[in-house]
Amino acid sequence: MTRTSEALLIPVTLILGVIFVAVCRMRLVDSDEGFYLLAAKSVFRGKLLYCDMFYNQMPLLPYFYGLWMKVGPATWSSGRLLAALLTTCLGGLLYCHVARLCRNWLAGCLAALLFASSCYVLAWYPLVKTSSLSVPLLFGAYMVLWEASTRKALVLAGLLLGLAIDTRLYLIVVLPIFLLYIYSRRRTFRTWRPPLDGSWGALP
Repeated sequence: MTRTSEALLIPVTLILGVIFVAVCRMRLVDSDEGFYLLAAKSVFRGKLLYCDMFYNQMPLLPYFYGLWMKVGPATWSSGRLLAALLTTCLGGLLYCHVARLCRNWLAGCLAALLFASSCYVLAWYPLVKTSSLSVPLLFGAYMVLWEASTRKALVLAGLLLGLAIDTRLYLIVVLPIFLLYIYSRRRTFRTWRPPLDGSWGALP
């Protein structure tokens, strides 16, 4: 990424943040948000998902939002704010990735503009829904694998993909694509074995 692209990262991210925070404050309540917020509050009041209450999704989202509301106000506005921050992070990652691929800050800005103006993004992401968490995690896993070739990157990408699947189960369908990509670069990710003395050491 060029110096100009790096310099514009903070302004672009701030602009995206203003847009998504405004959207999350003005958009009407979605029918699913109350269900997810109730689940998030319940898990931190001693309830167990699937046992003490009905929950038809993977378990990460209630714990993630519940932890956010535990350290802050347990309100709908607070949950919406977290969704807007996650969407902003996703837009910032998209800007960085496109700017680095095209080696052009203008391409990154255009990608961020298209992202922020997409009706699908505005309708699904800055809300208390599974998309607000699963998509940033999934894109983060893709971005790590694409832009890095170390074993640390492989572990981090696997962790992010696992967390994305733990938010929305159908994302498991992309697992074969990740595995195929890793296999195609198997010479890059050299076999790593833990040391015999039990210290795991630093990965290159």
